[in-house]
Amino acid sequence: MVKDDPMNDMPKEREDVIKSRKGTYEILEILGKGSFGAVFRVRRMEDGKDLAMKCESYKVKKQILRHEAKVLEGMRKINSVHFISYEDRGKIAGRFMFVVIRLVGKNLWDLRMENPERRFSMATGIRAAEQTLSGIRDLHICGYLHRDIKPPNFAIGREEDGNPHTIYILDFGLCRKYREHLDGKQRSRESTPLGNHRRVKHDGANFEVNVKILAQEPETSALEALWIQAKNPKINHKEECLSITRELVPYLDLFF
Repeated sequence: MVKDDPMNDMPKEREDVIKSRKGTYEILEILGKGSFGAVFRVRRMEDGKDLAMKCESYKVKKQILRHEAKVLEGMRKINSVHFISYEDRGKIAGRFMFVVIRLVGKNLWDLRMENPERRFSMATGIRAAEQTLSGIRDLHICGYLHRDIKPPNFAIGREEDGNPHTIYILDFGLCRKYREHLDGKQRSRESTPLGNHRRVKHDGANFEVNVKILAQEPETSALEALWIQAKNPKINHKEECLSITRELVPYLDLFF
C-alpha cells in the first residue's frame, strides 16, 4: 500500500476491536470501500448484535461522515420505518472517525439487476415506489433534502432481522437542511462538505440525469431522477425522460 493511502488508517478485519463510549465493536469483514473510507460489518460485544460501521479517514479534507452523523441525529426527530437506526459514533485519534448503523440487505439497483429481465414486476415496482416515496417524504418532514436519490441508495431489510420487505433510505452525505422540523419555515441554505448542487438543464437531443456542485435542487427533481433511473437506466432521450416525469405530476401532492 502507498504510505499516505487513507485505507492504511482503516481498522483491520478480525484483528481490531473499536471502542466508543457506548460500546465495543469487533471488526468482522469489509462490506465496501471508497477513496477515503470503508464500511464494515461489526459485532457489538455487549449484546452480540451485528451492525454496520462506516469509517472515514482523517486524511480527507472535506469530512462527509461528520455531516452524515449530524443528519442521522436529526432524523431521530420522527419515528419512520424507512430510517435505519443510528446506534453510535466515535473516533480513533489520528486515524478515522466512524458511525455505527443498522445492517441492511441488498439495494434496489442490485435486486433489479438480479432479475433475468433486469426489471421489477409491476406489483413489486408499485410497492417499492410507495415505500421509497414514503422515506423521502419522512426525510423532508425532518427538514432535509437528500440530493442523491437513486435506486442504489435504497435497500431492503434482512431476513435475520425480520424485515426483508421494508425499504430503507441510505447515504446522507449530500443532505442539506432546508427548513425547521415540521413547521415548514424555509431556512437559509446550509452548505455540505461537497457544496450545493442541482440537475443539469435539459439541453440538446440527449439528456442525462446528472449532478453538479452548483445550486439548490427542488424536491421534485429528486423524484424525477429516481423514477427515470428505475424505469430504464439506458434511457437518455430528452422527450422520453420528460414524458415519464409528466406521468408523476398528478401524484406529487400526495407525497410532498
